[in-house]
Amino acid sequence: MKDSGVPLIGRDQESNRLRELLPSKNGRAVGAVLVGEAGIGKSRLVEALAQTAKQRGFCVARGAAYEMAEPLPYGLFADTFSQWAREQPTLLNHARNDMIRPLSRLVPAFAAAADLPALKGLSGPDERFRLFESAVHLLHAVAVESPLLLVLEDLHWADRESWAMLLHCLRSTRSLPLLTVITLRPDETGGEPLELNALTRESELHRIAVRPLEPADTMRMLELLADERLPASLATAIHRETGGNPFYVRQLFNHLVEEGKLLGREGQWPADLVNNGLGIPAGLRPLLSRRFARLSGPTLGMLRIAAIFPEGFDLGRLQLLISDSEEAILDHIDEAMRAGVLVVRGGGYVFAHALLRRAMYDELNPDRRAILHRRAATRLAELDADPGEIAHQYHASQRIAGAEIGEVFALKAAERARANYISEHEAAFLRIACDLAGDAVSDEMLRDLALAQAASLDVEAADATTRLLFGRCWERQPSWIMSFLVTIVRRLRDAGAPTEMWQPLVERGLEACGARRDLHWARLEVLRQYWRCRWNDGTFEAIYHAPDPLALDLVRQLGDEEDRASALDLYAPRSIEQTVQVQRWAAEWQSPAAIIRAREVVTHDWIYRHGQLAMGVETAHDLLRDAKCFGSLPGRIEALTSLAIAEASLGHLASSDAALRDARALAVRLGPWHRLHLALELSAVAWRAYLYGGDWPAIGRIASRALQIVKDHPVRLGQIVLGFAALTEAFLPGENEYDVRIEALLRSLENTNSDRQLSDDALGLGACAAWQREDVKRARRFEALVRAPKHGSTIGAAGDCREFILGRLASLQGHTAAARAHFAKARGDLERAGQVCLRALVDLDEAIVAGTSGDKPSSHALLQRGREQFVALGMRSWQERVDRARIEGVEIEPRNLPARGPDDLSPREMEILGRLAAGSRSKAIAAELRLSVPTVNRHIANIYMKIGVSSRAAATAYAMRHRLSMLQ
Repeated sequence: MKDSGVPLIGRDQESNRLRELLPSKNGRAVGAVLVGEAGIGKSRLVEALAQTAKQRGFCVARGAAYEMAEPLPYGLFADTFSQWAREQPTLLNHARNDMIRPLSRLVPAFAAAADLPALKGLSGPDERFRLFESAVHLLHAVAVESPLLLVLEDLHWADRESWAMLLHCLRSTRSLPLLTVITLRPDETGGEPLELNALTRESELHRIAVRPLEPADTMRMLELLADERLPASLATAIHRETGGNPFYVRQLFNHLVEEGKLLGREGQWPADLVNNGLGIPAGLRPLLSRRFARLSGPTLGMLRIAAIFPEGFDLGRLQLLISDSEEAILDHIDEAMRAGVLVVRGGGYVFAHALLRRAMYDELNPDRRAILHRRAATRLAELDADPGEIAHQYHASQRIAGAEIGEVFALKAAERARANYISEHEAAFLRIACDLAGDAVSDEMLRDLALAQAASLDVEAADATTRLLFGRCWERQPSWIMSFLVTIVRRLRDAGAPTEMWQPLVERGLEACGARRDLHWARLEVLRQYWRCRWNDGTFEAIYHAPDPLALDLVRQLGDEEDRASALDLYAPRSIEQTVQVQRWAAEWQSPAAIIRAREVVTHDWIYRHGQLAMGVETAHDLLRDAKCFGSLPGRIEALTSLAIAEASLGHLASSDAALRDARALAVRLGPWHRLHLALELSAVAWRAYLYGGDWPAIGRIASRALQIVKDHPVRLGQIVLGFAALTEAFLPGENEYDVRIEALLRSLENTNSDRQLSDDALGLGACAAWQREDVKRARRFEALVRAPKHGSTIGAAGDCREFILGRLASLQGHTAAARAHFAKARGDLERAGQVCLRALVDLDEAIVAGTSGDKPSSHALLQRGREQFVALGMRSWQERVDRARIEGVEIEPRNLPARGPDDLSPREMEILGRLAAGSRSKAIAAELRLSVPTVNRHIANIYMKIGVSSRAAATAYAMRHRLSMLQ
């Protein structure tokens, strides 16, 4: 478990804005103010900015104001210049400058360096002005040598004199290459300081609001803290309690670990902890107390009562429980808002953080809470208020007899949520109804609860409720039990539950059917897991067991829309005509679940099977629309993930970014086993990185974790995960797992008759990895697989890439004419499909082939055209690859020289081996052959593999035997 060193998360927008403000050496002064509550991450942002600035050659000065009973005049700048002198002793050289000497009044180190006597305090306007000017002269003196970053933190505590000095400095340094960044908390002083307005008028000051983390970022932070993926319920609960404040998130997580509420539960997150609050960490109590310390007694009393309304309150609700006048209650609300305890939301008021409400709520003893909740429930029921709110209040007053009255309100609220396709609310209210019913809870109520929990993706809770229900009524076999069994299995499967959770339910149902061959039997037979997947010595294997043909016939003839939709396999082969038929069904069907499934299949087919990305984007938007309408979270994530991949391939990076961001925000609510985590965090992110560049080390960590997950829980996606893992390793520098993973992928593809589409996608990824690594030895095996009848015409992670891949593989093997012919076909295929990114890569790849074959004019023309496309599309990594080669004067390494040496060594490889045997190092070989060092190292790795050695000495001996050494 990690409790430190968590990287900056969810702050890309703020970080980019700050980095953009850093001036060049000849630039002008600019300022930024970071505004946000305590713990929101302002200091982390400026720390990251300071590191970037230092890397760019900036001089960095940092200081802060502090909370004090009697602030010291100029305390902000005394701290800043003192820290600066300690961190950069050369600054003291300026202390002897007559124009800077007045600063010795603030900075003892300056006085010591200038050998000055201790000076008395400042007095009079002239002395004050001299001090201000000395600060300006110091900034000028430093900025002459290098650009300057001045960071001033916590200005909400700054004294008046420090504000005045800051204003003078900003007025007088406008021509300097200076970025001044200040941070403050508006809630600390009841609003932004008035002095900030003067700064805004006198300087170019950019206001950057640092907002709470999104749910997806909270999940990422928690995963880094725990060093593993955590249940979605945990992330949701912590995000709700902390409001997305990073400091609060860390404190609450550590609190749960220290209290023993998190560890040792094997990924389970008890519902009682989530529903009853997570407690308040000791580290947060001082921050919360600071908010309350400024409030009067009557206002605190009002807040304690308001705390019984977890979703917020209005004036009317307070008047139900408080006898004060309307004017007095409004005064209390105003006071709490000024202190930052309450905020306005949706026509009412809520606590600024759930933890603030929890602190107030905890001050009430259990009996007083129950009495207040019951009084609120009774009054709200008399007013015919929202049934859900009434149910919550009755539920919270269970200590008092008569709480079962709330059951009817909970059932009403659940029915309304079901009608509006809000499964999470339906499950929550049914849970309340079951609690209030106690021993009198009915089987039907538990049945509905399990279905709602599965629909809301809470698969652990749905599994537990199903087990409870079967323990009560399985032997009695009520009339609805088999229909329920089929539905709960479908919902658990679609919610991403592990196979071992729902497959035993299928077997249980089939056993109950016995020799009976009715529609219930057919539905369960179709739901059986007909792909048997396993890992054998690192190789993925999958065996297909076809369902009973009679079951398929019964489902088609007697089944309803959901039956027909459930029989649609996302990865099954379909012609364009069959995909169009499914698209018609989606338009005709009435069942929400059936419509969503059909639209998922259609979108998947157009993008990944038929390579028609524009059509795939259109149907993905249809899926997104219907998924929003019917409350399908997986449907929305499926649509957004498909859009992120397709739009990236079409060159629409901004649209892809938006889709990826929205998908991540939703994905935190998925269970840890859901396939969409792999599709989103591996497929979408890695493919975008391949096209536009990305953080390959981070993607490598995701790929390693994903590979471990599919090995622990073998699923059909194992082969494509292996493909992405190999591609990721191909882009990582140095020694890594590339050879192990690419070999495992090849063996899996060669020896397993797996899903055709998944195999095609994995094959395309592996071929791209081989191209990146210049893996000549494996090119022939990949080509044989691409041409094998079992693989389709659409090979690649997105769209039709078959000719593109064949061109690359031919080039690796030295087949120049064949490579150019394949690239010519690929260019036409990709242009028709609108795949502008891969189309640009075709030009780059053919430029390499043309240059190697001696066609320099075509090579230069293609290279220039490819670069222009990279610039237009924002494919910076590929553009930089071309530019770097040009700047260094190194030609892009040809890959198509004919191989005619021993053990299939190419002429280039024999050339390198000869120099290696003569004693040359990689750097020297690179300089002699005008190659990059990484390219030479990749050649050496290929040479060692081809000739079957693992050391330089063995390679030298091989070269001597075959008379390849430069010494011979």
